[in-house]
Amino acid sequence: MRAHQLLLTSLSLQIACAGPDSPPTGPDRIERPHSAVRGLQLPSSTYGAPGLGLTQLRVVHDPQLGDLLGAAEGLFSVSAEGLATRDPRGVLGLGLHPEHGVLVAAAEHLSIATATLTASPVVDHLQGEPLTALVTKHDEVWLGTNQAAYRWQADELLRFSFPQGILQMQAHERTPGLLLKTPTQWVQLQLDDGVWRSADVPAPWRIEQLFALSDGTLLARSGGALYRRVASEAGGWAWRAQALDLYEAPEAAALTLAQDPRLGAVWCLTPSGLYRIDGPQVALQSLPFSPTEATELTIDNLGAVWLAEGAQLYRLGQQAAPVTWQGEVAEFSNKNCERCHAPLSTAHPLDEFELWTAEADAILSALQSGRMPLDAAPLVAGSADTIRRWIADGLLY
Repeated sequence: MRAHQLLLTSLSLQIACAGPDSPPTGPDRIERPHSAVRGLQLPSSTYGAPGLGLTQLRVVHDPQLGDLLGAAEGLFSVSAEGLATRDPRGVLGLGLHPEHGVLVAAAEHLSIATATLTASPVVDHLQGEPLTALVTKHDEVWLGTNQAAYRWQADELLRFSFPQGILQMQAHERTPGLLLKTPTQWVQLQLDDGVWRSADVPAPWRIEQLFALSDGTLLARSGGALYRRVASEAGGWAWRAQALDLYEAPEAAALTLAQDPRLGAVWCLTPSGLYRIDGPQVALQSLPFSPTEATELTIDNLGAVWLAEGAQLYRLGQQAAPVTWQGEVAEFSNKNCERCHAPLSTAHPLDEFELWTAEADAILSALQSGRMPLDAAPLVAGSADTIRRWIADGLLY
């Protein structure tokens, strides 16, 4: 795409009323998982990064280029042999776009990574503003600068003025819009009936990290504490302390958070392990080291978890995208199980995510033994291994 083909439009934002927020108080203000914490056993790989103390970690997987890692120390290719430097300039954002491929953002440039780095023409339209953030969603590219937020899609570039500048951007593919952090506040930006609206996200404490979950709630970290913003019975929103299991006190030792850019699950690093928060479900992955405040955490576009600790780089997860309820299991259930296990049918219903997660191990056993389907019909839209992988990946929605 040539630079002159882009149409730049500056838009004003309508301020949406977010409703009153109330602080978390008392035991009834604790948000807990809906079921017991499930243990994860994700496959792991370790890579040496001698001489590098990687910070501000970001990773994307490209079918042609493999795993690319961006950090304040530069851009690297990751392979079984370790890290190889692609570019020594610090990276502040990485994204994968279906047309343009891997996008690499630094303060002075936005590049497209192929065998080399090629400057993207969109930079010519940023009015000389230094880049501060990059997020990609489907075919959208969101850019933050020291004065504005930009949305680049097809031949259109929209500019939203934020005179204080953008420090962070957070988004994933399952929710509309995105979250922006300015020097003084967090802002939720989304398209509503054809009009772009922004709403401040107030809280009674300083929000260090903030993420939108797929169930419509927000998850925040303040110091080591976690909080969930949920709909209030009185209208508006209410903040509740977030616990990571059914019985313990709310989490107070969260070191950092990172979000799966495709599925929206948030991973929480604590001294006791790595928790995945996916709506009301929480799972725990043990780690081969003891994390500290210096441990870096990021999630790539396939959902794999990357951690940097000293001179070691760790990858947790499959080489392929994980199996999910929406992606594979719901269709498998519909085509193989619900002729008997639909509501009002002869057997108990198995047509919803929560019903499957409660019986996942028993269902897998029945499929592997051949006891199900009861009519012995051949399985379609997957196999017993599909369900085995779904369980191994952590029963993702």
